[in-house]
Amino acid sequence: VTHCRGERRGCRFTMVAEDDVLLYDQELSVASGPESVLSTTFQVQDGNLPTFMDGALPTVQDTTISVLLVTNEGTQDSSPTIIVHGPCVNPVVKNITTGQEMAFTNSGGLTLLAGERLEIDVLSLTATKYDSSDEDSDASAYMATEFDWIFLDPGNNHLTLFDASPGELEAGLEVEYRNAWLT
Repeated sequence: VTHCRGERRGCRFTMVAEDDVLLYDQELSVASGPESVLSTTFQVQDGNLPTFMDGALPTVQDTTISVLLVTNEGTQDSSPTIIVHGPCVNPVVKNITTGQEMAFTNSGGLTLLAGERLEIDVLSLTATKYDSSDEDSDASAYMATEFDWIFLDPGNNHLTLFDASPGELEAGLEVEYRNAWLT
């Protein structure tokens, strides 16, 4: 708008852009696996611990066993539903590929008994606990203060489930998802 000698002039622009549309597969894909566990690459050689010439032990390198492979065959991030089956205490789900992690350790931590489950719906941004009678309750208060919603990148995604009872590997991880494309 310009002001000149009492005259007022104006100009109006209207811009129209066609938005891309995110499409999801009609078919629901499901991947499931057991709770993850840490192991080590440390190996005994000839019945003795390996040492350096000065007698020091080499650095131990941890490795994760029971990683769930989930493949999004689309070209865009997919919003999965992640289901943790109990029993477990303070579950932590992580997409190793993206670094996104959700820990349910706040407010004393979340405990799932046998027959209970936690459903993390990334599309709806909700976390719901279901007891063995299928009664639901909001589990968002248990989410750690710093977390990332776990999306599935296009291609391979490696997910893990850890909890506060590593000696009891009874929990399970299930991921429901649809491949996603942008048109």
